Formats: sequence, structure tokens, C-alpha cells
Amino acid sequence: MNKSTTKKRVAPIAVTPEQRYHIISDAAYFRNLKHRQDASAADDEIESWREVEAEVDEVLRHHRLR
Repeated sequence: MNKSTTKKRVAPIAVTPEQRYHIISDAAYFRNLKHRQDASAADDEIESWREVEAEVDEVLRHHRLR
């Protein structure tokens, strides 16, 4: 079988609300650091949090980890 067509089935991983919070918190922190390095980017921690939260939730939904 071709590796590109073979999908491994992985058991869903349970992510607690606390783990989800920490994933989002860490990612938002690093995203905000990156934005601060870009002089044209606004320094908006809330917006960084919201962006990351949406991305994390999408990944969790996609992989059925929630």
C-alpha cells in the first residue's frame, strides 16, 4: 500500500478543559510574541487568544479529541 493513501487509526485522546486552556494559553503567548516582533502588527492579546482558541477547537473537532 502507498503511504499517502494509508491512514493510521489512532484512538481519540481525551483533552480536559484544563489541558485545552493550557494549550490555548501557550499558543496565544507565542503568537503574541511573534506579533510584537512585527512592528506593523497590533499588540492585541485578546485577539491572539481568540484566533488560537478557534484554531485549537477546530483541530480538536477534526481529530475528535474533545
